[in-house]
Amino acid sequence: VISEGCIHKSKSGYKEIALYQRDGNAVSQIEEVLEDLPFPFRHRYNPKTGDHIWNICGPDKTKLWNWLVENVGTKAYTKRIPREFLALDRNLLRNLFNSLITAFMPS
Repeated sequence: VISEGCIHKSKSGYKEIALYQRDGNAVSQIEEVLEDLPFPFRHRYNPKTGDHIWNICGPDKTKLWNWLVENVGTKAYTKRIPREFLALDRNLLRNLFNSLITAFMPS
């Protein structure tokens, strides 16, 4: 499952990491993955847009934010898959590829 996501830095310097998902079937899968990570998160639902939104929280959030900026990119046109991910197990790469393809195919 791939989710829309963003990193944002406000004018005051607050760093935000957020994930968005409209597919209700994917929500529990995303929650399971987030619960395995060492970062606390907050989940909310926006009834106006139908988005489930997760914000990454905690003291280590800045480290993750910096890693994402350096290794993944900040805007759609600069985002990339980190090169070291290409050395992952073949099955993990297949799952990543399938998730990316599924995420961009119209329903």
